Amino acid sequence: MAASYPTHAAQATRPAANLTMPPHGVTIRGVLASRIGVPVRSVVSASGGSPLMHEANDGVVTVASQTRLEGPEYHTVDYNHFEVLLADPVIDLAQEFLFEAAA
Repeated sequence: MAASYPTHAAQATRPAANLTMPPHGVTIRGVLASRIGVPVRSVVSASGGSPLMHEANDGVVTVASQTRLEGPEYHTVDYNHFEVLLADPVIDLAQEFLFEAAA
């Protein structure tokens, strides 16, 4: 009998529990305790807040969570969690950072 592989539809109906990390788990604690040794530019999306979160957020992630790591150069933009990747000013920030680092 041939092996059976789940279809895309079957994968979509599986719980996403394996995609989440506990906010105080060992992975997050390790990242927060680490030291950044290279330049990092982080774009913080701060628009489109969800009323289900009781602090500033982009509709998915809180601003506090996006800015929790010490060391990056943070740039806050007025886009939501989904718009941020398509926004021209954000693309400009990324290109500027990449090409400055390469120069």
